[in-house]
Amino acid sequence: MAIDKEQQFDTAADFCGSTFSESAGLCTGEGKPVFDAFMGHLPVVAFFKDRESRYLYINNYGCELFKKPLARFLGHTDAEIWDVKTASVTRQNDETVFSTGKTVKNIESIPVNGELRYFRVTKFLVLKSGNGPRLAGFYMDITDKVAAENENTRLHQQLLQAQKMEAIGTLAGGIAHDFNNLLAAIIGYVEIVRHDMVEDNKAAHPLDQVLKASQRAKELVNQILTFSRKSEVEKKPVRLTPVIREAMQLIRASLPSSIEIEQHIDVDKDTILGDATQIHQVAINLCTNAAHAMTEDGGILSITVDSVNFRAGDHLPARTMKYGTYMRLIISDTGLGMSSIVLKRIFDPFFTTKEVGKGTGMGLSVVHGIVRDHGGEIFVDSARGRGSAFQVLFPLIDEDVYSDSVADAAIPGGSETILFVDDEKYLLDMGKQMLERLGYTVESRASAIDAFEAFNNNPDKYDLLFTDLTMPNMAGDELARRIRQERPDIPVIICSGYGEFFKELRAGDLGIDAFLKKPVGMIQVANTIRQVLDQRKSDVVR
Repeated sequence: MAIDKEQQFDTAADFCGSTFSESAGLCTGEGKPVFDAFMGHLPVVAFFKDRESRYLYINNYGCELFKKPLARFLGHTDAEIWDVKTASVTRQNDETVFSTGKTVKNIESIPVNGELRYFRVTKFLVLKSGNGPRLAGFYMDITDKVAAENENTRLHQQLLQAQKMEAIGTLAGGIAHDFNNLLAAIIGYVEIVRHDMVEDNKAAHPLDQVLKASQRAKELVNQILTFSRKSEVEKKPVRLTPVIREAMQLIRASLPSSIEIEQHIDVDKDTILGDATQIHQVAINLCTNAAHAMTEDGGILSITVDSVNFRAGDHLPARTMKYGTYMRLIISDTGLGMSSIVLKRIFDPFFTTKEVGKGTGMGLSVVHGIVRDHGGEIFVDSARGRGSAFQVLFPLIDEDVYSDSVADAAIPGGSETILFVDDEKYLLDMGKQMLERLGYTVESRASAIDAFEAFNNNPDKYDLLFTDLTMPNMAGDELARRIRQERPDIPVIICSGYGEFFKELRAGDLGIDAFLKKPVGMIQVANTIRQVLDQRKSDVVR
C-alpha cells in the first residue's frame, strides 16, 4: 500500500520524538556533528525550544523557508517573530506539549513574505536533565496540498451549482411554456372583448391596461426563456431609453420605500444593435444588486442614460473598444460598497457575497456576458463605505427604429375555412372565437389525431391548417407532414410557446408557411393568416 508524504512525515516525526527523548544530549559534545548533519539534510523544518518557547535551534531549511536569518530565531519566542494571531496558535500548541507531555499533531498557518503558508506540525517533549524540559518539533509545508484541496472543493461546488442552474434552466423553459399558454388565453380573450367593444366604453381603458400588463408579462417570460435557451440571440436595432424606462417601472414596485430612485435620461439618439429582452435583463440585475446593497439603511438608486464619444487619439477604457460613440448606462447606489478583493471577482461565475440561499452568483456574470456579446463593456467603481457605480457602454448605431405598433391599423379578415388545432381547451375555444370574429369559418379539434381524421373525411374543405406544435400522441409538425402528403397545396401555420423548437423543424420539407410564438395577439394572427393565404393564391396564379 502506497504511503503519502504526510504519513511518512508522521512516522519519521514519531521516530525522532522517541529517539530524541532517549538521547537528549545528541545535539551537544561528540554527537553534535552527527546531529547537525542529520538536521541539515531534513526536507522539513526542525527546531528546539526551551520551557519559555524560546528557540534554541532551527535547521537551515527552516531559515531558508521562512526567509529569516538564524539570529532572528535563537533566543526569541514566536511572539517576537510572527504576528499576534500566528504566535497565539503556536504558543497554545507548545503549552499543550509542556503541560501534558503528549505529542501534538496539528495544522498551523504562518505568513511568509506576505503569503499565508500551511504546515503539518508535530511537536513533542524532550526531557533534558539540568536545564528542564525541551520542546522539539517539525514543520512540513503542505501549502500546495491545501491549495489543491481548496481548488477541488471550489470546482466541486461550481459543478454542483452549474448542474443546479442547468436543471433550473430546463425547469424554467417548461414553466415559461405553460405561462405562455396562460398569457395567450388572457391576451386573446381580452382582445376579443376589446374588438367587440365601442371605443367610448368605460371598460376600454382598463382592458387596454390589461393588454399592456400582459405584454410586460410576455417580456418577462422571454427573459426566462433567454436564461434557459442556449441558442444565439437575434439582434436588431433597438432604442435603449424605452427599455431602461420599462425596467425602471418594474423594479420600482419591488423596492422598499427607504430606497429613492433618481433618473437622468435625456438623449436624442439612443439606438443600439441588440436584444431588448437582454438589455432589460442587464438593467434589472444591476438595479437589483444596487437595491440589495442598500437593504439595511436605504439610500438612492441613480440611473443615468447618456452618450460618450471617443475620438481618434482619445484613451479607450478597454482594449476591445473602438473609436466612436457609445450609449452609456450608469447605475449607482449609496450602499455598502465593495472591497478591492470582491471587485476582482465581481464578474466571476458563481461568485456571490450574499448569504447561502440568497444568491446564485450568476447575476453579474450574466450581465457581463450579455454586455460583451453586444460589443459593449462594463466597468465598476466601488469602495467600502461609499457605494458602487456600474457603467455600461453599448456602441451607438446610426439607424432609426420604427414602431411595431399597429393599434390603429385595420385588422384584415377573410371568409376561408380554417382547421384549428390545440390540445388546451381554453386556447381552443379562445382561438375559435378570435378567428370567427375575423370572418373565417373554423373547425376546431383538441388533438392532432382528431384533426387528421376530420381532414381525411373532406380534404378539400379546408383552406388553412393552424395548429399547436407540442401535443400528446401526435405533434403539430407530424400532423402538418401527413396533411401535406395528402394536399401539398394547403397552407400551414404552426404556433407554440416553445419558440426554440422552430429552428429544429424542417420547414422546407414540411411545407410550413409561418411560425407564431405564443402568446400572440389578434392583429399578428390576422396579418399572418391573410399573408399566408394570399401568398398561396398568388403562387397558384403564377
